[in-house]
Amino acid sequence: MPTSETGGPDSRPARREALEAGLLWALALVTTVGLSSWLGSADPASVGGVPGWAGYGVFGPWLLFFLLHLRFCRRRS
Repeated sequence: MPTSETGGPDSRPARREALEAGLLWALALVTTVGLSSWLGSADPASVGGVPGWAGYGVFGPWLLFFLLHLRFCRRRS
C-alpha cells in the first residue's frame, strides 16, 4: 500500500493517541504544580511522615493519573 508524506494508514490513530497522552501529561503537570504550590503555602501537615503538600500535591495526582493511564492503555488493547 503506498504511503504519503503525512504517514501511512496507521498514522491517524497513532497521532490521536499521542495527542491524548500529551494532554494527559500536561494536565498532570498543571495539577501537580498547582496543588503543590497551593498546599505548600498552607500550614505544614504530615501524611504518614510525608509533608502534606507532597502527599496531596505530588503523590495523590501521580496515583490518579497513573490509574487514568492504565485505563487508557487497557482501552487500546
